[in-house]
Amino acid sequence: MGIKSLRDFATENGVTVRAVQKHIAKYSDELEGHLTRYGAPRGTYLDEYAQEFISGHFVKDPIAVIDNSLSDENERLKAELEAANKRIISLLEERTALTERALQAEAHKAIAEASQQDQERRAAEIEARAQSLEKELAMAKERAAEAEAETSKLKGRSLWQRLTRWGE
Repeated sequence: MGIKSLRDFATENGVTVRAVQKHIAKYSDELEGHLTRYGAPRGTYLDEYAQEFISGHFVKDPIAVIDNSLSDENERLKAELEAANKRIISLLEERTALTERALQAEAHKAIAEASQQDQERRAAEIEARAQSLEKELAMAKERAAEAEAETSKLKGRSLWQRLTRWGE
């Protein structure tokens, strides 16, 4: 270890020179005889005892290490979320179109298969079914609009706010 300058000791311990000076002033009685002072250009030197004594009185703060991979992961997850939202909207639109086509096909099939004598009765049934399916279609469109509104509501929020549904 040997004798070290105040500046070298502070650098090695990751503290400021002023912090070391404060400890020297605070514990001047305990450090008496263990410090060598030269003129201003050279400064103060600490022997091994002073170095160990002062080192033992420093509060070690953990150093926060910023992990850029979390930021990259955050950006990746945002992109995935945006892609998923677009895919959901696309699927809802596709489902609506398929439902409409299925309703039309079902109506055409039912009409074509109906016999002459019960055509009026079946037409009434088909009309009731069509109205029921139109209501279902309206509900599906409403759910699609709600999903799109939910998606647009979430677009302005951070990933953390989206995941925790903060602010709702």
